[in-house]
This record gives sequence, C-alpha cells and structure tokens, in this order.
Amino acid sequence: MSKSAALLTARRGTVFLSLVSFILSYIALADLAHIAGLGPQAYLWPVMIDGAIVVGTVAVLASPDWHSWSMLAGAALVSVVGNGIHAWVTQGTWIAVGVALTPPVFLLWVTHLTVRLGRVEGDQHIDSSDELPVADVDPRARVLELLAEGGLSMREIARRVGTDDRNVRRWRDEVTKQTSRETSSTHHQTELVGTST
Repeated sequence: MSKSAALLTARRGTVFLSLVSFILSYIALADLAHIAGLGPQAYLWPVMIDGAIVVGTVAVLASPDWHSWSMLAGAALVSVVGNGIHAWVTQGTWIAVGVALTPPVFLLWVTHLTVRLGRVEGDQHIDSSDELPVADVDPRARVLELLAEGGLSMREIARRVGTDDRNVRRWRDEVTKQTSRETSSTHHQTELVGTST
C-alpha cells in the first residue's frame, strides 16, 4: 500500500471513528442530560458536544492548527467527563467508567496519528519533488522571491522551500513592516525637503 493510500485510509478511518464515537457517546450524554433534568433539550445537548467533536476532527484533518486542535480537545474533554460521570452514576464501577472513556480518548489518539501521517507524507512528497530547496539558497530569501512572484499559497510556498507556513507568514510580516517603515520615513523626508524649499 502506498503512503498516500495509507493516508487516505487513515483520514477516512478517523472520520468514521468520529462518527462511531458520536453514536456511542450520544446515548450516554443524552441519558446524563436527562438525569441532570434538562427535559426535552436533553437530546440536543449530546449533539452539541459530539457534533463539535466531529467538526473538530474534520477541521484538524483539513488544517491542523491550534484552533482546530483546541476545538477537538475541548469537545472531547467534555465528552470524556460526561461519559465518565454517566458511567459512574448509572453503573458505579471503574470498569464502566473505563469503557465509557474509550471512544473520545481513542478519537483524539487516532486523529493525532492521522495528522502525523499526513505530515510524514508531505515531507516525503517534498523529498521526491523536483523543486527541492538548494542548500546554498537562504530559505527566507527564496520565500520572499516566491511571495513576490505571487500565485502560490503560503502553505505551497512552505512546502516548496521546505519550511513551515508559520515561517512564511513571519517573514512576509517582517518585510511588510520594514517596507512600511521605509515608506513612512521616505514620505517624512519628502515633506521635510518640500518645506525647506
């Protein structure tokens, strides 16, 4: 199996497991909401919690940044706690609590591994590319060249240069600030020359 096929299978598996986790957790969280006295809204509460897990999983697979990870981790934490409390209240055994915690914990684990597999696949794609970074070329200079040429996303520039897209953004912002300061200084000098004549 090729690495790209493995990555596709892992991504599909992660989405499938998030749906399975949603179903398993939904029952326990709805029952917990009934116990807490939410009434008819008890059926919506788990949709909010576990729906956020599904959305967070897809977001992490699409863009593994701290926003998507924090959404996934926060929703999974609420699900873990809710499932654990439900198991303890209804069954009163640690075995039941352990079983109830399994779906959201495994979901986080599988999602993390899938993202890592995607990064490894991306790194190998860079290694097999004709556009390998040349050792004597400064990555910052190459990034700035590609930004000036336009037409490429920051993620694509980062991939081509062999750096992180955060570096691309940081270098772009540094140049923008420097250009802004130079423009401001030139404008100020022009005003001074204009007033002295």
